[in-house]
Amino acid sequence: MKIAIGADHRGFAQKQFIIDHLKNDQQYELIDVGTYSPERTDFPIYADKVIQLIKTGQAQQGILL
Repeated sequence: MKIAIGADHRGFAQKQFIIDHLKNDQQYELIDVGTYSPERTDFPIYADKVIQLIKTGQAQQGILL
């Protein structure tokens, strides 16, 4: 199952924890859409990226933090 995952700066650490926890599970393929640092950023940017991947069928599920 392909899962898109995205977070703003406040969810960055939790996103990394989830990615680290699931990266060796062959059942899931994670698509990390960012953010890639704890630097301040806006949540809607990453929510839109996750939603677009789901809408276009490139991901079956999404996680937003």
